[in-house]
Amino acid sequence: MAVSIEIKGNLARLLATENLIIEHKQVETASFDVVRRVLTLPQWERASETVYDMLVAHEVGHALYTPTRNWIVEKEYFRVPPDYVNVVEDARIEKLMKRRFRGLNRDFHSGYQELNDQDFFCIAQEDLTKLKPIDKINLYFKIGAFIDIEFTDEENEFLTRISNAETFDEVLDISKDIQTYTKERAQEQKQQQQQQQQQNNTEEDGQETEQQTQQESPGEGENDNEVDGDTENPTSAGEDDPGIDWDDESSDTQRAFDDSQQSLNNPGGSETNYVELPEVDLKRTVIPSMIFSSTCLSTTMPQMRVSVMNKHTNGLAPNILSSSVMLARK
Repeated sequence: MAVSIEIKGNLARLLATENLIIEHKQVETASFDVVRRVLTLPQWERASETVYDMLVAHEVGHALYTPTRNWIVEKEYFRVPPDYVNVVEDARIEKLMKRRFRGLNRDFHSGYQELNDQDFFCIAQEDLTKLKPIDKINLYFKIGAFIDIEFTDEENEFLTRISNAETFDEVLDISKDIQTYTKERAQEQKQQQQQQQQQNNTEEDGQETEQQTQQESPGEGENDNEVDGDTENPTSAGEDDPGIDWDDESSDTQRAFDDSQQSLNNPGGSETNYVELPEVDLKRTVIPSMIFSSTCLSTTMPQMRVSVMNKHTNGLAPNILSSSVMLARK
């Protein structure tokens, strides 16, 4: 059954507890204009009712709880990757939405389960132990109920801090600390790789020396090369596996989710055009009843009445004024 965007628009207004302007458009991602209070949602025509409700609740959570703060230019946080802040903030606002509307717990649980079954995070072929810390954290708070993820003691501490975060300031501080931790892990991994490479070079030098000794001593160990032939070109464990790209400060799982979310859109769907009516200046539109009674009604000639009405309304049509006058007199 097709999802009614009108019903989902009303759902968003009810969740936000204010008369938001809801626009469903052919856009890739949702957005919220905090000044005009306009929530723009993609036309997720291929989403189920549960997934649609979850995505709407998520975006309303940003509208309610994510502040209009240009933190990216602040001296203390301008180096923090936006993906880190987005992941941590998603966890915070979803927690606050589920606390405010208890019924959303079921929608978030069932919605993420459905999306995980469709591999929206693109982890089906991934070794979860090799994911970046920010990606493991992202998966834990979105689909942690359906997969097993191992965390270090430091990462478990981050999970606790995120679960307890109530303010956006906490989100920024946690994101900054995750970035610092990730850089430290990156440095440790680079040192381990260098040590492993040095060890491999040492082993290769020893094997070359042994081969030279065998060649200089004919008759001894002539068949050794045949037995040990498989070790002539040793490769280090994981040499073909680059592991984690620690220098990439993006969240691969969140970007995969955002890309997968576009599959819910209907590219061939009809575009909805929205217009905003200008505010009406009633002083220029409605004739005060006193002026109408003392001037217009005392004038016997219809042409004179029109002339008087145009004078007070800057030339608006008489038929429009007739309705306005009646309302004013009531």
